[in-house]
Amino acid sequence: MKIVNIYGGLGNALFQVAFALYLSDIGHNVKIDTLGLTAEFRNKLRYFLKACNISINECSYEERLRSSIILSRRQVKHKELLLLKFLFPQKIYKEIIWGELPSCEHNYYYGYFQNYELALKYAEIFSKGLNKIANENNFERPFTQDVFVHLRGGDYQTAHAVKVHGLLDEKYYSEAFKFFESQPKRVFTNDKRYASKILGKNVFEYSEGIDFIYPDIADMYLMSRYANGIIANSTFSFWSAILGDNGDKKIICPIKWFADERLQKESFKTKPPHWIER
Repeated sequence: MKIVNIYGGLGNALFQVAFALYLSDIGHNVKIDTLGLTAEFRNKLRYFLKACNISINECSYEERLRSSIILSRRQVKHKELLLLKFLFPQKIYKEIIWGELPSCEHNYYYGYFQNYELALKYAEIFSKGLNKIANENNFERPFTQDVFVHLRGGDYQTAHAVKVHGLLDEKYYSEAFKFFESQPKRVFTNDKRYASKILGKNVFEYSEGIDFIYPDIADMYLMSRYANGIIANSTFSFWSAILGDNGDKKIICPIKWFADERLQKESFKTKPPHWIER
């Protein structure tokens, strides 16, 4: 049995699910490890996967223990994982190079797997799931040639996030706007105060969101309906841009995905080559 750990936000989880699907497609019995998730996030992920017609089972604590000798009851502790990787390298995979797709020899996989080729392989499945959710909850939208603008503040302003990811500044968005000077734009953000500061005197329409139990899923769907986008350096932004019915999108993305220089050097698989970097 192969087990893929799920952690992080919705964008991270979709990459991890995509990797689990990849392992399943090449013939392995795969389960996902959701033991470290909150009940709310676990339910949201189950809801999304059901809409996508993805039937990957979740492992139990006992199955994880037998497969990988992991003693942690909920989320795997970092030090424990490093020790187990050292003692049992054939059992445990912990991501070293960002976005690499590891070999299939391990029992337990812990990583982000942020690889655009992997994402493209399963984008259609995720897009159909988003469309089904929108249809069943009456917030379907037609595909539009307008531009979505995504700004990630909030949790990206913690000291750790700034050190790892960095915050995009006014210069990035000003340069990106030049590609769409005459086209209507709609702003999506988790932090309006931060967005107002970055966008300055530019007057844009803000998305007010959808009255839906999982507003982040709704926002991802809404952004996926745009033919053009200016994204932030986040996996949520990435999936919002790559999903949808139209593959011929014009996406502006930051050339520097990470503030951390090591991660930035390794992130060459993070963005499709046809996206425009600024």
